[in-house]
Amino acid sequence: MGIVTEQAAPHLLVILPTAQDRKELAALEADGFRFAFIEAPDWRSHGPALESFDALAFSDACLAAAADPSLTGVFCSDDFGNLIQARVCEARGWVGPSVDAMVLSNHKLYSRMSERDPIRFEAHRPDSPAWDAISHFPVHLKLPCLSFSLLQSTVRSREEVRAAVATLGTACPNWERPYRDLFKAYCGPERFPLAQQDMVIAEEFVEGASVTQHAVEGWTDAEGGNFLWAVSDNNYYRNGLTGLDNNSVPTRLEPETAARVVEVAFDVIGRSGLTAGFWNVELWVHPDGRIQVTEVNGRVCASMTALYRTVFGMSQYPAALRLAAGIPIDPKVHAPTGVFAVGGMFAITSTRGGRVSELLDLEAFAAVGEMPGVVRTALIYPKDTEVTWSQAGGCCCLARTWIVGPTFEEIEAKADAIRRRVLR
Repeated sequence: MGIVTEQAAPHLLVILPTAQDRKELAALEADGFRFAFIEAPDWRSHGPALESFDALAFSDACLAAAADPSLTGVFCSDDFGNLIQARVCEARGWVGPSVDAMVLSNHKLYSRMSERDPIRFEAHRPDSPAWDAISHFPVHLKLPCLSFSLLQSTVRSREEVRAAVATLGTACPNWERPYRDLFKAYCGPERFPLAQQDMVIAEEFVEGASVTQHAVEGWTDAEGGNFLWAVSDNNYYRNGLTGLDNNSVPTRLEPETAARVVEVAFDVIGRSGLTAGFWNVELWVHPDGRIQVTEVNGRVCASMTALYRTVFGMSQYPAALRLAAGIPIDPKVHAPTGVFAVGGMFAITSTRGGRVSELLDLEAFAAVGEMPGVVRTALIYPKDTEVTWSQAGGCCCLARTWIVGPTFEEIEAKADAIRRRVLR
């Protein structure tokens, strides 16, 4: 991928590294990269914040670590940590996205408000009487900053709205606390005031059969130039569930439609002010050709890396790390130029609550990783976790399996067989 010269050898601070981050970054040490890791054992990305987690203390620790004069940049693949990453960049004068751009990415209400052609939405405090005036159903309800589609629900009547908002209003202070603490510290009371309040967002819900959903991953350089990494498809269940079945690459969109999807993604990123960073944008394509943004994330789409390695023959980490270090990226070298397989990241989902070990056959799941074509498996929660919250569609993703093969139909059939094998 191109060895970095010793004189320019980058030494990067890595915030909240995952096991995958460590594996990918270790491979880059041969190119001259060095890394310093800073972790928070009590941080949870797929659950409510532990009482012991202090977002401001962790932010201060990151800023203190960044004061090391040997460091030259910072990297993070986490939705929460990327806000701290932006603050560190501003404090040290390193290349990277601004705090404002990361607020727009992480707070989905402000993100929606900044779009050129947003889906229908409104937002209110949990105790607002405005909830009784909603008349367009179904409606999708969510909190502003949660990742992984957690604590989201689709409601079809005012009674269901009241019940869902009551649940979200109770959960909001704990789940949103880490983000809100950083918004208050980084932005002040005059900047993004709605990010410092309990809010619930109500959005237009579109049945999966009437639209297709896709994601564009790319990066923007320090000068504001946009570059494409890949377009993927978000494929939803077809058996009555409303949750996400899988994310697949390469996209099955017609080339002309894929080009228009990329154009819309570049537009929303350009207006967000996000520069010197990787990002991914999720979009709807309507039957009439209208394209609307559904979500913007200011980070690499690390969950797709295992597929990228086989489908495109490379991962996005070398490009992302060069970007963080202020090293030029050659798209002909550090971005995909060929397609060698079809891949999908499949959710293993349960509609029941309970302990993970009661919902999954863990012995059978452990054996899935040895199956031909399976390039990765992962439990989302520790096996003893009691799952009491749900994702969109009233279900919860307990695990994932990454599968590659010659056709989408083949990997989809293998995923269905795996689910039958491991779900109790």
